[in-house]
Amino acid sequence: MQLGAKIYVFAYSEDENLLGEKYIYADCLWIDTRLTIKDLSEFFVKKYKSIEPSDISLIKDTGYNQNDLFFFKLTGEVVKFKEIIDKTILENIKSLYWD
Repeated sequence: MQLGAKIYVFAYSEDENLLGEKYIYADCLWIDTRLTIKDLSEFFVKKYKSIEPSDISLIKDTGYNQNDLFFFKLTGEVVKFKEIIDKTILENIKSLYWD
């Protein structure tokens, strides 16, 4: 949809199923994009109605305490999400939630 957009997966702590297999539960994507909430909503309605999020909102309006969140880089490094978010335009990050 937009070159250069950054996507973050909002995941919870590690858990284990009845077979002993470990997994991480996630129900939310955060997208750093210039696209509006309306643009994102229309994208799912037109192209991917079967996986349409139940809510799309600005991350700044979601109420997440950014001091308690961590960012896991592909290199394995873990940093506070607040350090990453301060370098980004908070106004551009949209939260896509599935329930």
